[in-house]
Amino acid sequence: MNEQIDKIAYNTGMYCDGTPDSWDSAAIEKFAQQIIQLCIDQAKITDSGCAYTTFQQGIVECTRKEIVSRLEKLLK
Repeated sequence: MNEQIDKIAYNTGMYCDGTPDSWDSAAIEKFAQQIIQLCIDQAKITDSGCAYTTFQQGIVECTRKEIVSRLEKLLK
């Protein structure tokens, strides 16, 4: 399981003392990956309507790409 997903599962109580509480680790990872993918999809379609100039739009687009890139790394 992805180390960060495993840590989140433990910190949220899905594991008790390091032992799964009848949770399937693969199912937890798949669940987390689908949530991350939903976040990526939303980041990609978020409107930049609050950016009024091409300079501001460039900053928004650069930031959006960085967010998507970082989220995609979590899926690996």
